[in-house]
Amino acid sequence: MAACRHIRQTLTAVILLGFCLGAEWAESAPLPKEVQRFIDRREACDHFRGEDWDGDKQRKKEILRELDRYCTGTDKALARLRTKYAHDPAVITRLKDFEDVIEAPPEPKPARHKK
Repeated sequence: MAACRHIRQTLTAVILLGFCLGAEWAESAPLPKEVQRFIDRREACDHFRGEDWDGDKQRKKEILRELDRYCTGTDKALARLRTKYAHDPAVITRLKDFEDVIEAPPEPKPARHKK
C-alpha cells in the first residue's frame, strides 16, 4: 500500500513538473518561420516609419524606398497570420502589438474618358 502511495506521489510530481517545463518550453519555442519573417520585416518597416529626414531629399528618397520595401503588404500579411495562428497563443502574443493598418489606401486611378 505504501508503495502505491509513493508511486502516485512520484507520478503526480512528474506530471506537475511536465506542466511547468511544458509552459516554459512553449514560451521559448521558436515561432513558425513565416511568422518570424513577418516580424523581422514589420520591425524594419516600423523603424523606417519612425525615421525623420529633416528636409534632406536624398534621405527622404532612401526612407521612402525602404518603406516601400518593408511595409507594402504587411497589413494583409498581419491579418492572415492572426487568422491562421488564432489558436497559437505564442504567435498571437507576439503579433498583438503591431498596428492593424499602417499602409496608405491605394490612390484612385484616373478616370478614363470614352471617345
